[in-house]
Amino acid sequence: MPITIDIEQSPFYKEVLEKGLKTSAINLYKKLKLQPEQIAEVLGVEKEKVLKWLKEEGMIG
Repeated sequence: MPITIDIEQSPFYKEVLEKGLKTSAINLYKKLKLQPEQIAEVLGVEKEKVLKWLKEEGMIG
């Protein structure tokens, strides 16, 4: 009998996805000079999350 695993429910998957989105947000901010609102729209995440990531990296105050 096969075992079915929903990878999208895995904590590891969610962690990797979050890290990828954070890296993308930082790159969009650095290289394209996009505003947090624009980054949030492009990545499909909340503006507050983008602001949090940028603050963690010391890119905004």
